[in-house]
Amino acid sequence: MEDKKSNKKGISLAIFAALSYSLSSPLSKVLLKYIAPTLMAGFLYLGAGVCMIIIFLLKKYLKYLLIIQNFNVKIIYIFFLNGYS
Repeated sequence: MEDKKSNKKGISLAIFAALSYSLSSPLSKVLLKYIAPTLMAGFLYLGAGVCMIIIFLLKKYLKYLLIIQNFNVKIIYIFFLNGYS
C-alpha cells in the first residue's frame, strides 16, 4: 500500500515539474524581448532557489506538526489510557 502512495506522489511531482518547465520556456521567450539574457537567467535561478527554500520550510513545518501531533497522542495515552489499565 505504501508503494502505491509513493508512486502516485512521484508521478504527480513529475507531472508538475514537466508543466512548470513547459510554461517557463514560452514565458522566457516573451520576457527576453524586454530583459537581457543574463538577467533572465539570473531570475530563473533566483526563482528556482526561492521555490526550493519554500519547499524546505514547508517540509520542516509539516515535520514539526507531525512531531507535535505524535507528542500529544503519547501524552494522552500516558495520562488517560494508562491510568485505566
